[in-house]
Amino acid sequence: MPDHPYVRSSEVCPLCHGSKQPGLVACWRCYHAWGMRYGNEEAEGLIEQAEAGLCSAVQHRVGEYDLKQ
Repeated sequence: MPDHPYVRSSEVCPLCHGSKQPGLVACWRCYHAWGMRYGNEEAEGLIEQAEAGLCSAVQHRVGEYDLKQ
C-alpha cells in the first residue's frame, strides 16, 4: 500500500468518515472490520480515492494562493 501522506495527516477515516488518529490510513475500527492487515483491494481503492481528493484540494488551494500574488 502506498504511503498516502494526505490521508495519514487527516483526522478523518476515509472508510467510515469518522475520526482517526493522524498518522494512520484508517481508524482502528475500520482497519479491523475491513481486514486491512492482510490487504483489502476495496479499502485500498477508497483510500487512494481519498488521497487523490485531498491532493487535488491542496493543489487547488495552492493555485488560488498563487493567483492572489
